[in-house]
Amino acid sequence: MHIVSSNGLPMLYCLTQFLKERTEQFQQQQLFCLWVFYEPCFCFVKAEAVKQLLSKGGLEKAWTYNYLKPLLGTGLITSSVEKWKPIRKLLTPCFHSDILRGFLPVFNERSRKLVEHLRQESEKEFTNIDIPVTLTALDVIYDISLSRVLKIWEYSDFMFNLTSGKEAKRHLKLIEDFTKSVIQEKKKQYLSGRKDNEKRREKHSWICYWSSILKPKH
Repeated sequence: MHIVSSNGLPMLYCLTQFLKERTEQFQQQQLFCLWVFYEPCFCFVKAEAVKQLLSKGGLEKAWTYNYLKPLLGTGLITSSVEKWKPIRKLLTPCFHSDILRGFLPVFNERSRKLVEHLRQESEKEFTNIDIPVTLTALDVIYDISLSRVLKIWEYSDFMFNLTSGKEAKRHLKLIEDFTKSVIQEKKKQYLSGRKDNEKRREKHSWICYWSSILKPKH
């Protein structure tokens, strides 16, 4: 599949405006490629291109997933295709709408700003709400998923360890200790329940045995 490519991303350039211009430039294409430094970034213009691109292979995770490995290890999210593809359906519960409840503060903050903006716009005879609503959606997406990505100075492990890395390690240790304690507790419950089940099965087998012996013969 032939993919057209744009020039490199200029520094200090409005990203949204840049993407808008490039989308208009390649609107007749299904997708196009942007080069951010040495990394190719694919931008989809038409949804059909997603299936076409993924069918060509190349499903390995990007290098940015390496930043999640200290927290998640080599689980489903960060694992290779060989490990991820056969059991990818296990990830479905991770995208349940209940997870969004943890981001309610972000939604509330951005919604309040949108309401305030629309309140000012309502004094006009006519206003176009497409732009403020779109910008609010982009702000929410950024706050939830992209704020860490744009901290380029923390890409280096050395710089990260000098800045917020120490705090991150403390949080990771807390999560690991909590996870291990939950696993140990569940293991104890499982082993205890299995012993109880074995005792019940043993008792039940003896009852069945004596019932068969004492049962009147006709």
